[in-house]
Amino acid sequence: MNENNPTGDRMGRLIDNLLLMFIGLKLAGFIAWSWWWVLAPLWGSFLAAVALQIPGAYRNAKQRQNWQRMKAERAARNGGE
Repeated sequence: MNENNPTGDRMGRLIDNLLLMFIGLKLAGFIAWSWWWVLAPLWGSFLAAVALQIPGAYRNAKQRQNWQRMKAERAARNGGE
């Protein structure tokens, strides 16, 4: 068990269980959903993870840009050292 993020571990198990349950129900003929909906927990969690990574990537890019700007300003102030 992941002690740092027990909620994330529970969510992963929930998504895995939903996926297995939907696949089982589809193969047994209890639901007539398309395979897109049966596999929705899989691709839905992937899309959610990607959507959560985008703001962090943007923030890191802006921070890197600010550090480079500050480094260039410091170099210009110190005579290009």
